[in-house]
Amino acid sequence: INQAIPDRSASGTSHSLSVTHKLKVEAVQVRVEIEHPYISDIGVELTSPSGTVSKILRINSNIKDRGLFGFTLLSNAFYGENSQGNWT
Repeated sequence: INQAIPDRSASGTSHSLSVTHKLKVEAVQVRVEIEHPYISDIGVELTSPSGTVSKILRINSNIKDRGLFGFTLLSNAFYGENSQGNWT
């Protein structure tokens, strides 16, 4: 996903991915590549098809680098849910 990160926007940017396989979720991994001069200003949330929201990267994370390159984020918040549907 190649999207610009808007400045001073609480709603940020969003992208959905449709999963067609019906599996039981144990954990979800999301690999990110984010370049931004103030990476600790960036937050990442993942929403499952059933509406569960996991904040997989919190704002004010104290990350001092200018980006996250090939960084894998993990969440167990969706444990036991069905994978099928739109993930945002």
